[in-house]
Amino acid sequence: MRKAKDLWRFLILILALLFLQVNKFVISLISYYHGAKAGKWCIAKPSTGNVRLNQNIDYSCQQKGVDCGSCFVPNTAISRASYVMNLYYKAAGKHSWNCHFSGTGMIISQVPSYGACHYPM
Repeated sequence: MRKAKDLWRFLILILALLFLQVNKFVISLISYYHGAKAGKWCIAKPSTGNVRLNQNIDYSCQQKGVDCGSCFVPNTAISRASYVMNLYYKAAGKHSWNCHFSGTGMIISQVPSYGACHYPM
């Protein structure tokens, strides 16, 4: 009889531990999914040349949902490109491919806002 109780307690312990692990996994997946979309911005890679930056600006500004009359601080090609690339990235759904820009875009998780110019999420 004692062995049956011990076995029962052991099984309950194993099930409880299994439940906790599955629960942690599900929470991790949910956090990853929401974090992947929420706290991400698209900016131009620092090594991108001005010609390509201007092409990215032109492309982004022609897309639906992108208002290119926004702020650019500091007023440089890379800042202007980064801002409008991020607007396009946001308008297109924040998928990794929406920030490719022929290899000149990069996704970051640190807020790129500068001074009074706030990058929308």
